Amino acid sequence: MSKISIIIPVYKVGKYIENSMKSVVAQRFKDFEVILVDNNTPDDSIEIAERVLAGTEINYRVVKQSIQGLPAARNMGIAEAKGEWLISIDPDDTISPYFLEELYRYATESNMLVIFGEYDEVEEDGLFVFPEEKKENAFEILDRDYTMHNLLIRRLPLMVSNMFFKKSLFVDHEFQFDQGVILGADLILVWRILLNLEKIGHLNKKLYNHFFRSDSLITAPSNEKIETNLAGYRRICDYVEKSYSKEFSEWIFARELYGLLSVVSIHGEYKMFKENFDQYYTKDIHRSLRSFPDRRINIMDKILYTCPWLFLK
Repeated sequence: MSKISIIIPVYKVGKYIENSMKSVVAQRFKDFEVILVDNNTPDDSIEIAERVLAGTEINYRVVKQSIQGLPAARNMGIAEAKGEWLISIDPDDTISPYFLEELYRYATESNMLVIFGEYDEVEEDGLFVFPEEKKENAFEILDRDYTMHNLLIRRLPLMVSNMFFKKSLFVDHEFQFDQGVILGADLILVWRILLNLEKIGHLNKKLYNHFFRSDSLITAPSNEKIETNLAGYRRICDYVEKSYSKEFSEWIFARELYGLLSVVSIHGEYKMFKENFDQYYTKDIHRSLRSFPDRRINIMDKILYTCPWLFLK
């Protein structure tokens, strides 16, 4: 049995998956398996991935997912995984050769159930070489309230793809990705995990490249994408309100809405900004942003409330 299972959902990533697979093959830590979850991809992504993996000593297999969607694909990968540890990377991202080695070492030495690392954000056509990083405080253990607060104010680089999980965590708590959510299933799971753990490990090293594609919500916003994203966040907030705090859940939603309006002001058109501002920026949102535990957001909300046109670029 492999120590680590790498779960890779695959759907229409023929342009990117070769580099992702090459970064997996280049891992210094060798005791792992790869599970490629074919999410009904219409292109040759699976064939490209297998071509890279063929001829290596890596134990890999392809499983077919009949229910389309990233949450269902991740769930199937977890169910198929035989490793003691799990990580699910995106097929258009790349990882440092030290990625698995460092995560496994710090997770086992600290006896944590979950640890996460840093990542770099790279534009679609960008190229990034992982630097040698030497930090005195490379690893730290964070308590739940600190982690949740800093995730809320977006000072922690926490996303499913750079989180390293003990598989027993999913078995003991029956964790799954919410298949009823198109966007936001990853974050729902992150919040659920945080609410069920007292501590989490943080590896302060950038070992993951997260690529922004030209058709993402951030670079190509639309009213449909915004509504879909907010629908996912409503599910997150419902869970956080029941399990933690109503005020905290309202902060989560208001902060995401503020971020979306900022994105539209930069990458969208005036009509789109006005439609979403009029529809979503309510008195309750203003109240939550005004009390949000980050002074920068308080100041920007004053501008948004009094002079929203100043947001337009």
